[in-house]
Amino acid sequence: MVEIHTGDFEIEEPRRPEPSLRNRLFPSRGFSAVELLLLANLLVGIALMALWRGAYALELAGAMRRWPEAIRGPLDAWWMFPTLFIHASFGHLARNMIALVAAAAVVEIFYGSRRALLAYVVTGFAGAVFSYFGHSR
Repeated sequence: MVEIHTGDFEIEEPRRPEPSLRNRLFPSRGFSAVELLLLANLLVGIALMALWRGAYALELAGAMRRWPEAIRGPLDAWWMFPTLFIHASFGHLARNMIALVAAAAVVEIFYGSRRALLAYVVTGFAGAVFSYFGHSR
């Protein structure tokens, strides 16, 4: 309650409760950036693990070797985009999703959903570019 003093009497106004962290990250209506990113990563991870099954690590390694060869010019850089949602193993996916919830949640709370999504895409793409050039293509 907020107390307002006006002369001889006091008026108490009910204070509006702040939304909890859970309600900010996982709103009852619509999707938060955290939810969209979790969903995208989990769907891609589950789909690839189901598709490649026991050969997941070998298939992923082969794809990672083939993708850089597909990049011949600046307009082919879109090939790096899928790497934002691909993980080396289920454990890697789980650890990244824990870190995602912590990091993206802070960005989303302070800067909003759009900026949180933009930050994920920009930093992920920048990481892919640095990895591409850092591993001699």
